[in-house]
Amino acid sequence: MATSQKTAQQTTNGKLWNSSSEALIKWVVAWSNPLDENSKVYTDIQRQPIHWGQIKTNLEKRGKPKFKVTKFGYIASIEIDPVSRSPTMKASFELEA
Repeated sequence: MATSQKTAQQTTNGKLWNSSSEALIKWVVAWSNPLDENSKVYTDIQRQPIHWGQIKTNLEKRGKPKFKVTKFGYIASIEIDPVSRSPTMKASFELEA
């Protein structure tokens, strides 16, 4: 069964182990690159289990070409070329100053 290109979305997530506080921090990165709409990204920093349904909803409602979030002493930022059909996504994750 073929999947519609329009509805196909790709997501990835990452985890960071903060040895100073021994708290498991998860860096969530999600993006959408549909054929008939501009590409968009969404990022979050979480401590709880990741609920991909909520991440997908956040991407659909709040996603944009550039997104930045600050939580738990970290800063995550991400951007994507909104009009390229083969976009490059740039992301960074760093300690808050």
